Amino acid sequence: MAIPLPYVVSEVSEIKPDHQDLAPIDQAGILIIGDRMGYALAKYAHNLSLELSKQLKAKVKIASLASPSEGLHRTLKRIKQKNLPKIVIYLGASEEFYEKKFYNKSVDDFLVNFDRYQDSRLRTLLYASPIFSKFIFKKIDRIQLNENIIQHDVDYDGVKFQKRAEVFYKIFELEFEELLKYTQDKKIHLIVVTPPINLDIRPKRVCENAINKKIIEIQRQALDKIKNNDFKSSFNILEGLKQESQANAITQFLLGLTQKKLGNLKSAYHHMSLANAFDCKFWRSNIVYNSILKRYADLYEVPLVDFQAMIYQDWNKNILFQDDLFPQHIYYEKHISELALIIKPFLKF
Repeated sequence: MAIPLPYVVSEVSEIKPDHQDLAPIDQAGILIIGDRMGYALAKYAHNLSLELSKQLKAKVKIASLASPSEGLHRTLKRIKQKNLPKIVIYLGASEEFYEKKFYNKSVDDFLVNFDRYQDSRLRTLLYASPIFSKFIFKKIDRIQLNENIIQHDVDYDGVKFQKRAEVFYKIFELEFEELLKYTQDKKIHLIVVTPPINLDIRPKRVCENAINKKIIEIQRQALDKIKNNDFKSSFNILEGLKQESQANAITQFLLGLTQKKLGNLKSAYHHMSLANAFDCKFWRSNIVYNSILKRYADLYEVPLVDFQAMIYQDWNKNILFQDDLFPQHIYYEKHISELALIIKPFLKF
């Protein structure tokens, strides 16, 4: 990667199959990678193997290098140390924030570097002569990351949080594009999956620059209406507040909640997705990560399975999630069927 990232991963810990349905990587035809979302999917390896092995003489073996708390930066380091199967499923983007990947003092310089990297003329120059990178990019003090993953759970003030979020998204763009290029160069069939997001969960925190006493009071009035099942009045109250608190996660969440109660699911999904994006605490994936996955998968013409969209076809019909993060078992079963349809043409025996 030509652009200097604000971290260096020196080493990653070894991952071994932790249940009997997973094969060693050197015996597998399919590999699952990612964070806790990929790790959860790997528990259904047996189901996927059964679905894929129908009418085949040999059983399709599946391995996993997915690991909780592991961002894509570590996954990239890990897969470059292995001989990979020719089919790889990536389901992650829910823990990119888990560890500290950059210093606050590096934020502005990295964003300048990212903007320069987006210049097509400079990028062409860098591909032709990487040596010019030291003249184009600002020097960054890089964090050294070893095999020990240390959680960085700090509540930054609103402005700093938003700036850090911007950096996380741009780093992920670079990392995901590297994954796409690496698998393409190795002639690996990469299948990308969007991480599911439980939009019915209230945001954890509102950024300080999106809130004041007036907003809090109007939200309280709207919430009182919701508690009394007066959803139309609640929506009208919040609609008047929307322009003043567009980036307020709770305003967007309450707008989504009222629209859902009124049966306007498209509008409800829109507002709850914004609430998810404006949440001022890193703790799960969001629609920004999913949009990056979709955009780059389309750009590189790799198949994408929209796990999020599939689940929300049943919104208001069923309980979608077993907890704040993970979908119900039935949706993993449906997801396995979707994956199998995409994978089968790639299988060669």
